[in-house]
Amino acid sequence: MTYSHASPAQLVRAGLARVRSELVPGPDIPGGRAPLWASPPLELPERDGLVPLGRVLRLALAAAPGSGGRLRPAPSAGALHPVDAHLLVGPGCGPPPGRYAYDARAHRVHRRGPAPPGAPTGTLIVLTVTARRTVAHYGHRAWPLLLLDAGHAVAALASAGATAACPDADGATLAAAAGLPHPAHYGGIWPGAEPAHPVAAVWVGPDTGPERGRVPAWGLRLWATYGQAAPPVVPDGPPGNGPVAGEPGGGPEALRETWQLLTALGATPPSTMTWRPLRPVTRSQPWPENVLLSRRSAPPPLTGEPSRRALAEVLAVAARAWPGGVRWCVAVGGDRPELLELDGEQAARSALPAVNGHRDTRPAVPELDADRDTRPAVAELDADRMALLETGAHQATRPALPKPTVNDTEAPRLRTLASGDARPTLAVWAAGQGWLAEAGAVLLAYGCPEDAGPAEVREAHLTAGYAVGVAQTAATALGLRTRAVGSWQRADLGAALGGTPGRDWIVHALAMGAQKTEMDVEVGREEAGTADDRRKTSLRKTCPQERALRQTALQETGLRQTAPQEIGVRHMGVRKTCPQETDLRQTALQETGLRQTSLRPTGPRKTSLRQAAPRNTAPRPPRRTEGTERQAAPR
Repeated sequence: MTYSHASPAQLVRAGLARVRSELVPGPDIPGGRAPLWASPPLELPERDGLVPLGRVLRLALAAAPGSGGRLRPAPSAGALHPVDAHLLVGPGCGPPPGRYAYDARAHRVHRRGPAPPGAPTGTLIVLTVTARRTVAHYGHRAWPLLLLDAGHAVAALASAGATAACPDADGATLAAAAGLPHPAHYGGIWPGAEPAHPVAAVWVGPDTGPERGRVPAWGLRLWATYGQAAPPVVPDGPPGNGPVAGEPGGGPEALRETWQLLTALGATPPSTMTWRPLRPVTRSQPWPENVLLSRRSAPPPLTGEPSRRALAEVLAVAARAWPGGVRWCVAVGGDRPELLELDGEQAARSALPAVNGHRDTRPAVPELDADRDTRPAVAELDADRMALLETGAHQATRPALPKPTVNDTEAPRLRTLASGDARPTLAVWAAGQGWLAEAGAVLLAYGCPEDAGPAEVREAHLTAGYAVGVAQTAATALGLRTRAVGSWQRADLGAALGGTPGRDWIVHALAMGAQKTEMDVEVGREEAGTADDRRKTSLRKTCPQERALRQTALQETGLRQTAPQEIGVRHMGVRKTCPQETDLRQTALQETGLRQTSLRPTGPRKTSLRQAAPRNTAPRPPRRTEGTERQAAPR
């Protein structure tokens, strides 16, 4: 659905509602080509001057040799990699000053034009997204994934040595600085070229000398006044920005919608431009190269719960990466299934720089009604836990965690946000990715209310992608296997916790699993064999009616679907036609791996988290993108 006369705010709200709905993407479309440039490729030295530009790009964006462009340090939804980097190179960076396009597959640059006189020492990187690459598989769900991918690219650049980032500059200024047409007029200026929408800027400055740490905020506007640079070479034939028509939820109509939404998200006031330092909020020392190059999205399953110390460190890195943005918690299972948040998170936020000139004043827990949440402030939390211990309603307070190894700040601690296993419901919300129900832990970024304006939606997704990217690096350093999860439907976490509906939606997540030794793998195989034997024994044929009921339950839920389901009616309201039928239904649920998920906030009133069965969770067949094979990701 497109709105030719709608305002940017109306476009974004309608697009956000569609992304979060149950509408399934349509069939895949061609994924497009990587941009071609007329100028010859130039090598990037690791360091040739004050700015180690070649090293930063190699550790942050360059594809692994022999991977066909798929394996890169920054993760991407479906390994589609829609983010491109346009380099505005000043003195002291290696290549002669000028505008360049970066080819991540070959780790080369193509010169597109000269630099303006007086360009600052260092390199401005304008990150753009090519919507077709992601829309090709995800349809109308693509545009939040594009922003999350750009946030991951910012995180990769920050981990490799970038100095600062600007997530809120208006799209017109970013496009002009990169020498690109305005996104709304791309086809009229460069006919046949695939539109590139700029979404963020990153500064890579000198790491030595008197200009170290300085961010020339005026540099972006200086480059924006210097005219356009050379366009890409347009190959013959589609795909391009030609005729658009198709089904709702997929095809070229979804592509046009995504173009409109990205343009609307970039329509911020030209005076808005907030630069935020990157490295000081996470780690004072650079990450080792082996950590940066070993950071990969691990294939599921990601089992094995990380230690509480490791979870606290990763959660602290995410929460402190971009203060004032989305909020954070982590879901765990095991013997103590619960949602955990950072103890004293509000104090950690207020001690760090503000966002856009103001601090986040939201409470450290979801906004609950006054009669539902009577928990005291953080300073009184220990007394509250002692009172709960006297009534037997809470488990013992954990001891203080040791000093962290990935943060240079005070040791983080955790507190309970809600009790109950949220992972099965998360599996339903994440486009039916059942493996999440058995993940060791799931880090969650939530916020971005349904009535948020374009600037808030853009910043929420960019900064969530950035923070998850930084957290993934920290988790890799701790020896954890990780996988980012970006597509979420009906994931109103705040409402599930008893808060106001539509205020706290899941924006992004990072699934984590502990590394396993050979002994752990062998023990796991033995336990799996024992469980299979028990399942076979319990599925005996007692009578035709019981077996028919069991088979119906298996068909409706799926053996591998570990999430709350509907069997006739919702599980929270199972009809009681007779005790035997109810018992059989519960037995079928247990034998198929289903769980009755119930999240209970730590306030006096309990709130159940109810969720129906997912739709259309069958895997899609693999397809070819940019000349390489990839396995289609869940949508």
